[in-house]
Amino acid sequence: MLNQHLLQPFEVQVIETSNWGITPKVYNFFEMIYVMEGEGRRNYNANSMTYKKGNILFYTPLDSRSFTVEKPSKFLYIRFTDVAFAECHSADERQELNQWMKSLEYLFFNHNHEANLLVKSDDDCHTVKSLMKTISDEYNSRQLHYEKNIQHLLQILVNIFVRNVLPETNSGVQPLTGCSKNDLLIGYIKKYIYEPQKLTISNLAGLVNLSENYLGEYFKKNNNVSIQSYILQYKLGLIKVRLQFSDLTISEIAYELGFSDESHLSNLFKKYFQESPSSFRKRSLRANIQE
Repeated sequence: MLNQHLLQPFEVQVIETSNWGITPKVYNFFEMIYVMEGEGRRNYNANSMTYKKGNILFYTPLDSRSFTVEKPSKFLYIRFTDVAFAECHSADERQELNQWMKSLEYLFFNHNHEANLLVKSDDDCHTVKSLMKTISDEYNSRQLHYEKNIQHLLQILVNIFVRNVLPETNSGVQPLTGCSKNDLLIGYIKKYIYEPQKLTISNLAGLVNLSENYLGEYFKKNNNVSIQSYILQYKLGLIKVRLQFSDLTISEIAYELGFSDESHLSNLFKKYFQESPSSFRKRSLRANIQE
């Protein structure tokens, strides 16, 4: 298996091929792909499904992927890392970067690998394809401010993806047809993981119209874990992502995720993963360099 890295903040390519090759690749960056022509199968991790013209594909870091081309295909690739947004010169820009990271993290954990299309409406599909084409044009022209323009367009794209995979979780709004109380609870927790004041038992119970006393029993019955344990485990997963794919300090990560301090975060991380956050970050970096 081939492991590849991105040596610049973002990269845009149009590739035409009738034989992609059989070697799976693991990339340490995010990748959006618009299938401009052709059809075949895309293989990712242990799964395989068809692709065709018009599909929009999305991969997160460490996904293994390859294509089996059945009809000559043309792909528009947009690849990027969080480094594309790392140059922060003000508090507002730092806040914008943090919001960007939260959106990427949500896609990292929640996008559906089994779906070729991340967006649900024809209007959003049209917008996504138009934005990807504009990014390609900006990248190829390299005119003044093209990098800043690409950053802005990428943020819009990711926001569209996030709103399409995020369930409606506003209190007082009836769940979408087919959306269970458990799905609504999970979606709400993931949406507001950075706002602990919204994840009280009272708020969660009111969201799904259950009593506070019964909520814990209901959640554990459906997820085999308590609500508080689920929230903590989800936060620990987010910490791993930030340690691997951002340059945020451990103290900054602790603050973002509502831990009392860096020591509190480190102790919990070590309890669950048997190593400190700094050790995990160094080990991940060494593994990426060696690969």
